[in-house]
Amino acid sequence: RGHLNGVNASTVRVGLAKGLDAARVQLAKRPADEAKVVHVVSDFRAPDWDEDKGAVKKAVEELTAAGVKVYLVDAAHPFRGRD
Repeated sequence: RGHLNGVNASTVRVGLAKGLDAARVQLAKRPADEAKVVHVVSDFRAPDWDEDKGAVKKAVEELTAAGVKVYLVDAAHPFRGRD
């Protein structure tokens, strides 16, 4: 439970790729036998994902290649359709 004690939260938006890269760096410091999980909680607005989608894809691929489970959590309310 103390794993995030040295991490400070911010109200300033950080690009998703940059945030995922920071998560990868932090998780690389953890013991190899420890479960590593990243939850991306977003409303999945297209502008946020389109601006650096290549970098986001690469960051997720690097995390999964390192054995990290990445979960995407849709926090939008109310639920919206596929359009």
